Amino acid sequence: MAMLAIFLNQKGGVGKSTVSASVAMALSQMGYRVLFIDMDKSGNGTKLFGEERITNSEDPKSIEQTIKFRGTVDELIIKTSFGVDVVRSSKHLEDLNEWFNLKNNSTRRFSFFKQFVDTEKVHSDYDVVIIDTKPKVDDIIRAIINACHYYVIPLFADAFSADGLKDQINICEDVKRDLDSDIKFLGAVINAYRGDDPNHVAFQSAIRNIGKDANFKVLKSVIPYSRAAGTASRNRCPISVGGGHLPIWKSIQAVAREISVHLKSTKRGRKPQPVNTDLLQNLSDFNSACDLEPSPEL
Repeated sequence: MAMLAIFLNQKGGVGKSTVSASVAMALSQMGYRVLFIDMDKSGNGTKLFGEERITNSEDPKSIEQTIKFRGTVDELIIKTSFGVDVVRSSKHLEDLNEWFNLKNNSTRRFSFFKQFVDTEKVHSDYDVVIIDTKPKVDDIIRAIINACHYYVIPLFADAFSADGLKDQINICEDVKRDLDSDIKFLGAVINAYRGDDPNHVAFQSAIRNIGKDANFKVLKSVIPYSRAAGTASRNRCPISVGGGHLPIWKSIQAVAREISVHLKSTKRGRKPQPVNTDLLQNLSDFNSACDLEPSPEL
């Protein structure tokens, strides 16, 4: 059975697409059969697997039209030379919001994405499906959350990045309660980390301590700041292409290994304890906990 993992963060610009696409690539190198679905209209995840036929294809089929007309993900899968199959983004993904609002108010309308991706082909051909999403949370994202087994929140090691962490977790907890979902929070992963920055060190210590008390995990592996991430984006290829020897790729592989522990488990029926987001409080609490000083210019 294919496990679905969604990467979320209401705060844009935290490297969510780079992390999700890179983890997909790392899992593929570990032997997993991986499908990457890009549900962010910016298409940054798609671009990291940017072969010409993916980014510039004139194929009339688009993800939003396929969903609207009750098609399935099977119609949209593109094989790449990187070992990860891709369902590319579309700049018209926002059109789904109007379509969704025309549906009745029954909670059954939140099952559309599950129907879209829950196919015999997906279950037989893939071990894991990685889903990249837009920063803004709306009912479309709630429907995607409802279809998934796990979620991961990438964030930077600063108070501003963590500001929406509480709201993001609460949204997923609400979906679990209201739609009887069993989605599980795999944890937060710190991205673009600078070990020589005392602010980053203090933030990491604070959020790990809060996580222990609040019942959520911060992955042991942190992803260091690296120019290789920007280079990969410009070159439209995974970080591992030309950067497989770099610390950033080694750390992404470590993140993938942590995630893979959960993917190997077939027992998902027991729902985890809810996250106590009250302990996250707000931005000022993070500032106070970390005793942050202004960071130097990067």
